[in-house]
Formats: sequence, C-alpha cells, structure tokens
Amino acid sequence: GALLCFGVVVAPALFRALSPVEAGLVVRQVIPVLDVYGMGAAVALLGLMAREGRDRRGWIARGLVAGMGAFAALSFLAITPRMEALRAEANGRISDLPATDPKRQEFGRLHGASSAASAGVLVLGLAALALPPRSRQHP
Repeated sequence: GALLCFGVVVAPALFRALSPVEAGLVVRQVIPVLDVYGMGAAVALLGLMAREGRDRRGWIARGLVAGMGAFAALSFLAITPRMEALRAEANGRISDLPATDPKRQEFGRLHGASSAASAGVLVLGLAALALPPRSRQHP
C-alpha cells in the first residue's frame, strides 16, 4: 500500500510542487525506508510461512514473498547506491546535466530499474496475498 501511494500520489505531487532537486531530496529519504520495509516484511512473512505446507501453494507463496524481498534488496543494495554515486558526481544536480551526458543517461536507466524493482515488490506482494487460502482439513 505504501509503495502504491508513494508512487502514484506522493512522488508525482512532489515533482509538481517542488524543483527536481528539492523533490529528489525527499524521494531519496523515502525510497530506502520503503526498501527496508519490503525486505523486513519478506523476512517476517517467510518466517510465518515456515509452517506452511510443502504443497504447491506453499511453495508458490514463499517464492512470491522471496521475490518481493529480493527486489527490495536489489533496490536498496545496488540501484539506490549507484544512483547516489552518480548524483554526487554531478554535485547533486543530475537534472542540470545535458540529456546526452553519460551520467544522466545511466541515472535515467537506474531510475527505470528502481521503478521496476518497486513495481516488482508491489506485484509479487499482491500476488502472494491473492493466493487462495490453504484448505484446512479437520480431523
């Protein structure tokens, strides 16, 4: 829910109301928190799912949740740090670089990867929630 709200409502509003540099300052504070939340939620859910059956549904659910955590970790450990390094190399002003600048182009690709990773977290989490509940057999 937080990812959806941030991506659809908050981030676009920030970039409409603030300069790209100011909006970026806020976004850079929020994305890592959402990534840590995604990783933590995946670990917690996998712990809770440890008692799930070894049937197909259980394996699918665990795979979806593990994938969710992996996308959050990819964003937190690889994509965001590289974006921060590029931003530092541009003195915090990626948007001031010419569109042909390799740093700006790489930043754009990484921004797309970050968005895709966040979408992956959201979709896999929703898919795990949408799985039908495991049938319980009564003795």
